[in-house]
Amino acid sequence: MLATFRTTVATIFGLSLLLVVLPRQLLWLEEEASPGFGMIAAYGSGLLLLTGVGLAFSGAYYLIHRGNGTLLPLVPPLRMVVVGPYAHVQHPIWLGLWFVVCGEALWMQSAILALYAVVGMILANLYVTTIEEPHLGHRFGVDYQAYRAAVPRWFPFQRRRPPSP
Repeated sequence: MLATFRTTVATIFGLSLLLVVLPRQLLWLEEEASPGFGMIAAYGSGLLLLTGVGLAFSGAYYLIHRGNGTLLPLVPPLRMVVVGPYAHVQHPIWLGLWFVVCGEALWMQSAILALYAVVGMILANLYVTTIEEPHLGHRFGVDYQAYRAAVPRWFPFQRRRPPSP
């Protein structure tokens, strides 16, 4: 129970920094950021924000409750999780965070937040492909390789091709 509480506090703190504090500071670099815009952009940003928050928190929930671990690298999940959002994308938490930042950029009509979203996704992709996935492959072996072959990394509409013989 204590590990779950610590994970929740660390997650809220980390998400607050990445999704609220840093974007707010970046807006100071722009001379003018105006949230006044059309209804399509308002609904689009709201949809991105809600989808991102839901995806990130559902991914965290499944890691904690099905994987018997935490989001923290020091206390990783004990079991591989392939249900919930993990049945559709390999990295739903990263994808959810990216949706939130994209929603913020659209809401604020901010080029610097859009750049933050792009750079953040590039860095997340580098981390995932060079550190996280090799580590998971080592920990979970053949099961993880089968999962990688069946489930797309980022977007659920991408179909994975079966490996060539």
